[in-house]
Amino acid sequence: MPDTAAERKLFNGSRADAIAASVDDRLVREPRRSDRFAQFGDAETVLLVAGEQEERAIELALAYGVAWAGRRRLVLALPEESSTATAQRIPWLRAAARPALWLHDGRRAVPAPERNREDTVAAVTASLGGTTSEAEFRRAATALHLRDRADWVTELVDLATRDDRLDPAHTQSERSWHHRGQRVLSVVRTSGGVRVRAGIHHSADPERHTWPLKGPLSAAELKAIREEVDAAIAARSSGDDPAVRRDDEHLLQAVLRRNPAVVGIEQQAMREVPAWRPTDTARGWARGYVDLVGLDGNGDVLVTETKLEKNADPLFLLQGLDYLIWAQAYRAALTGRLGAADGARIRLALVVGARSDGAPHLPAYTRALAAALDDDVPWTARVVRGWAEPDPRPVGEPLDLLP
Repeated sequence: MPDTAAERKLFNGSRADAIAASVDDRLVREPRRSDRFAQFGDAETVLLVAGEQEERAIELALAYGVAWAGRRRLVLALPEESSTATAQRIPWLRAAARPALWLHDGRRAVPAPERNREDTVAAVTASLGGTTSEAEFRRAATALHLRDRADWVTELVDLATRDDRLDPAHTQSERSWHHRGQRVLSVVRTSGGVRVRAGIHHSADPERHTWPLKGPLSAAELKAIREEVDAAIAARSSGDDPAVRRDDEHLLQAVLRRNPAVVGIEQQAMREVPAWRPTDTARGWARGYVDLVGLDGNGDVLVTETKLEKNADPLFLLQGLDYLIWAQAYRAALTGRLGAADGARIRLALVVGARSDGAPHLPAYTRALAAALDDDVPWTARVVRGWAEPDPRPVGEPLDLLP
């Protein structure tokens, strides 16, 4: 196992100096505000240098740098094979806040090729390796079908569909139902049959409360499964286990899916939409899931990114921006699935789930990045309250993210 702390100390303590000098030899070392990055600067410029040892945390350099730069010009020096996310995001910032991006090989840095917004949208499509966005989206967003074995579980599926305590959350690999954002029932195909799982789905114990089927469910099996589902619903709603009964982001997303108008979606709300987002890693791209997508009152496509107030994620706004760019690349697939007009715009909604009254507490990075976004980036923000109650009655209102 690599010793990240030791690698960080070596890189930031010595190797970063040569890289900084190759960017601008007039810059001097400054006190670090994060152990992850070496910092250099002068009266006009601040430079953050990141090493490969930071892996996916490299993308924090943009969020931190925008917040820390103040009136100084921001420069980022990132590993040459680990800069996709940062390169994708920079063109969407206003010119005065847009950092200069340099790429280094561990010894010296050179300026990165400049991208414009069209380049960032094209990069999403190029990452698909020749597959069209429509074909990829249809494959990724089409839920599992049990085909000739569907009749084995039809009675169970009908019961789940009629149960207003459950929400469908089907994926490529399984058909599943959630209660308050917690998976409590799932059905998958196996090599020789079907496997049903009921109850709280603990990843550490995947075989718990499972029924491997080689034919139709018996009455006794159906009864046992229903009892497990009922017990899981009770545990999630009013149980004593804080690991199960908790006001987490899954609950917020589930409540918003049932009440999409709270965030401005009028119809065709899709939850956990499979997407692609960039990463500052050698791979460059990773599967992500958009919390909620639908049409607003104008018929425009609204892409939402949600976070809890207590989750002080510096990348909140940037992750939302990633999905806005992805949606631009997948315009035809999304407008086709949603039945949107050809001229429909694509907009981003940042949603913060709060438990208390008053302005939600958000990290300074989020507000700095909000101020740095270019004026024509189509985004809005809302705060939602009342989502964590036993009988949720969520209320949304506009949220000012500017500092």
